[in-house]
Amino acid sequence: MAIHYPESGPHIRATHSVNSLMRGVVVALMPATIASVFFFGLYSLYLVFGTILAAVIIEYPFNRQAYTKRTPLGDGSAVVAGMILGLSFSPTSAWWVPPVGAFLAIVVGKQAFGGLGNNPFNPALVARAILLLALPLYVGDWVTPFDAVSTATPMEGGEWTYLSLFLGNVPGSIGETSALALLIGAGFLWFKGYIGAAISMAFIVSAAATATLLGIDPLYTILAGILMYGALYMATDYVTSTMTLGAKLAFGVGCGVLTVLIREYTVYPAGITFAILLMNGMAHFLDSRSPGRRFGALSRAYKRGMQVAALAAATVVFAGIAWAGLTVSRSIQDTYVDATTQQYLDRFFPNADGVQPPETYEPDITMYRVMHGNAHLGYLGYTGAKGYIGLIDMVVALDPDGVIIGTRVVEHQESSTLGSRVASREWLAQFEGISFLDSQEVMDRVDMISGATVSSRAAATAVQRLLASQDPAAVEEPVGADFDDLEEGTYTGSARGYSDQVTVEFTVQGGEVTSISVVSHSDTAAIAEPAFDKLIEAVLSSQSLDVDMVSGATASSEGFLNAIRSALRE
Repeated sequence: MAIHYPESGPHIRATHSVNSLMRGVVVALMPATIASVFFFGLYSLYLVFGTILAAVIIEYPFNRQAYTKRTPLGDGSAVVAGMILGLSFSPTSAWWVPPVGAFLAIVVGKQAFGGLGNNPFNPALVARAILLLALPLYVGDWVTPFDAVSTATPMEGGEWTYLSLFLGNVPGSIGETSALALLIGAGFLWFKGYIGAAISMAFIVSAAATATLLGIDPLYTILAGILMYGALYMATDYVTSTMTLGAKLAFGVGCGVLTVLIREYTVYPAGITFAILLMNGMAHFLDSRSPGRRFGALSRAYKRGMQVAALAAATVVFAGIAWAGLTVSRSIQDTYVDATTQQYLDRFFPNADGVQPPETYEPDITMYRVMHGNAHLGYLGYTGAKGYIGLIDMVVALDPDGVIIGTRVVEHQESSTLGSRVASREWLAQFEGISFLDSQEVMDRVDMISGATVSSRAAATAVQRLLASQDPAAVEEPVGADFDDLEEGTYTGSARGYSDQVTVEFTVQGGEVTSISVVSHSDTAAIAEPAFDKLIEAVLSSQSLDVDMVSGATASSEGFLNAIRSALRE
């Protein structure tokens, strides 16, 4: 008797359907969604689920047969596209951005090519790219978590710790900031076998390697911005990525290299968007040049072993990079100082083609003379002061006449709430237009931040000291100068302290300072006066102004020393 089979062979019965795969991606993205609400508030839910709902509604007319009682959300691809796109928005994106983005993703990025399986480019990235290019003001207002301090680019406004980058307490798109949440979701996808680790790991490792070759902190490159999100969830899209192992590795490497190059050498910090889209266009070519194994040549056990090995390798590599970055962070910062300088040159002096060797006027002030050929464009100076918790390091750009054209906080250790506001562009903009001739008026012209007075005064003090260093008279009398060239007599000088002017009188006899007294001040007596006593003893003992500030009374200490400096210049 003939044996009848309901289907002709050979067949592979898939363990996952399109619906189950899409549900898996949604589940994997839930940790990032929860993190977005924690860091940026409930409006994040609207951005995510508003985009999902709009994507489903817009796709319905194109794919009605997929929407049934059993599958009210269709095959789930619109849900995933909307979720990935929604999580890529900034926390302050306008209310109409989700429906507009959903339209671009579904109609332009997907249905225009024939629907699911026919689109060569990731639909969410198509929408994101169009929005970034056409409407940057409405989708690119990045804020600091919890206190909504605006920054011009996702990671501008301070040097963020590796821990904050890993956990997500940094500015950025609502779904990109927490590497921890993204890795939890990716681990679920790897465990279920929904995606492999080849593309993601090739992406991350190649980005780190490229950053290292360009003199950029590799761990910061991986954790900052949307790189982790793109490597784990965008580049691994089934339809628009590659199929064979060799092609996957090449695809991931291309994405990683292009991301860093676009970030560094173009005006688009969101380099990953364009990098993945470019590699989407290369996917067919890479697959055709990297044929896979013949059917049946790869056993299930071997395949599962490869997946486990890839996951283990991914974990080891990431842990190794994190360990290396955390243990040698200081040496990394020192190694990449030139790259940091180039970043600020590009921002403030886009026409610059070089700098002259830096000059150090004081121990904490370094000044580069910025050039274009033989033309002098201005100065780029680094300075710092002790804030409420730790040092606040700043960079100040000056025009050739010594007028401030821009400032940024390079690194700070202040609180992520009030203290971090010293890094906001709005507050730093107050320094623009102040010249070295006005250095003694900085404190009067800048409004301090309520609730963060110590931090803001420290930043203002740092700028004031840098401006003073550009005064020829100040350069002739550096901080550590002795007093043996002064004529005998009594000198008086004043400078801004914590609250108001500090006036200091000192006497010089026989080439030495024999006495110092504070004539008047308005600072808190219980804090300032013990500091003044310590400074008087230190200056008399060393016969120099190169003495340490008094912890807890930085502004008063600066006022005391600046008062003596002002007397030396007269």
